Amino acid sequence: MMAFRRNILLFALTLLWQGQTTKHPKVAEVEAHLSQKTIDFVKNRFPGVPVLVNLTVTPLRRSQSELNSVLGQNELPYYSMTGVQIKDEWDDPNKGVHDLLPRIQRVAIRITMPQYVSDEELFELRESLFSNLNIIPGRDTIEFNRKNWQKRSIISWELVALILSSLLILSIGGMIVARIIGGKIESGLSKSSGKQEAPPPPVPQPQLNNQQAPAANKSGSGQMSSGMQFNDTMKIAEKLEETLRRIEKDDAFPTLDDMIDFEDLAQKDPKFLGTIIQEMSKDLQEKIFQRGTSPKWLETFFEQAPLDIEHYNFALKLTYRKRSPEHILWDELLIALWRLGDGLKEIVKGMEQRDALGILAWMPTTVSVPTARESFPGGWGILLKHDFKPPPMKPEQIQPILDRCLELKPYFDLGMLDQYQHERGLLKFLRVCTLDEERDIYKASKPDASIHVLRPPFYPIFDAEDEDLEKLANAVSAQNWGVALFNINRSLRSGITKHLSKAKNYILIETLKTCDHDGIAIEEVWQMRERVAVTFKQLIIDNKVIETGSDGKPQEGDVDGPKVA
Repeated sequence: MMAFRRNILLFALTLLWQGQTTKHPKVAEVEAHLSQKTIDFVKNRFPGVPVLVNLTVTPLRRSQSELNSVLGQNELPYYSMTGVQIKDEWDDPNKGVHDLLPRIQRVAIRITMPQYVSDEELFELRESLFSNLNIIPGRDTIEFNRKNWQKRSIISWELVALILSSLLILSIGGMIVARIIGGKIESGLSKSSGKQEAPPPPVPQPQLNNQQAPAANKSGSGQMSSGMQFNDTMKIAEKLEETLRRIEKDDAFPTLDDMIDFEDLAQKDPKFLGTIIQEMSKDLQEKIFQRGTSPKWLETFFEQAPLDIEHYNFALKLTYRKRSPEHILWDELLIALWRLGDGLKEIVKGMEQRDALGILAWMPTTVSVPTARESFPGGWGILLKHDFKPPPMKPEQIQPILDRCLELKPYFDLGMLDQYQHERGLLKFLRVCTLDEERDIYKASKPDASIHVLRPPFYPIFDAEDEDLEKLANAVSAQNWGVALFNINRSLRSGITKHLSKAKNYILIETLKTCDHDGIAIEEVWQMRERVAVTFKQLIIDNKVIETGSDGKPQEGDVDGPKVA
């Protein structure tokens, strides 16, 4: 009897334990729904990042008092088929997941993510989950647990092995085919030449420029086919020549944008531009050279780089530019004004503000804005508007301004090339001579000699007036002055140093000491002197020419500068 009671008790406890550990099916369904929704959201936020989600839902059950209110106090607790009703939503099999979400007492979420996810990202994820899952902060909890998981790079070794095997097979096959073809060619050559030894393989031809190409072409077809590089260069030369012919047929070429591109090349890489110029016709060469701004253009006619695809690409870019045949004279004016450099300010100051700003609006901002700021301090801001671009002037308004510009800085003459070729040796000597030798050479040369245009002299700086030296002293940095005045007598240097501040004088002296202690090449010293001489010419000499006119006499009616109609 006692054993029977013990078994009954054990059976009841087992049923009770199973009832407590087994989760209600509806609760498990809601947990699975929220867990999947959480995982999807986290993976969309952090693609490729591993994540583990542990979610627990505590259901909100109906209390016994609520059940009694529904049953009524007078109903007897007996079973009736017609009176059976489901009193709790969690026990109703017809209730869906969304119907049970309001009957949740608490949701606990624990998310495990890698260590490299930052705290800011986890905080953002936590706030987003509360909103996305429609759970309540304070009632429900979201905890993060970070593990030190390493990032894994997924590599398909099977694919890598397949690619390597394919490459190996292709390489072996290519070698076999090359050996077979080579053997047949060798046997054919030996048969055609008898028992004589085979000639040595031809030497690859170097890249040829345009001047060497015709001679190579006449030497025979064997040399022409000896190297692929030569054939490619010839093809590029044909395409470049064809493109330049199309450009030459455009009457509106060149515009200001074209000349800016050419000038940029002349300054940075004259050999590159020289290769393109050599492919041009004589008329086009003259047209481009005349509108240059600096003596660097002369170098482009004497030194060229090997022809390559970049030369063709540069010429091809010029063909894409839009030009208007109706604005040829207007483009000429813009180019002439641009060539003046710092002299543009004096021309603009003598014009009406409306007309001057209308011209500057067509020029690059690197030119227009500094010029307008100095010439019209109160009205230059209109140039900053992207839609400010007045129509071009009429020809009768353009011509007087154009004539004035060409009077100040005429077009370059191709005759300068002959002078430059004759005086190239002299120009090289001027980069290693002394200051007295430079003075003697310039005084002995003719006033119209090309060296005065190609290389402004340095010695006139020491003969300038104090007012001009004061402007020049502040226009050049103290370090550059230190290099330019190296090995110059202190008495000559004093004309410059007395216009410098104490701080700049200190930097100048330290630069001189460094050059004397470490040494500096005389070519570098004269290169800096040439830069200072160009600044002196543009800042002092050219401005005086503009103020007095090209003949050195004041212009009639000019009080504050030249007036241009």
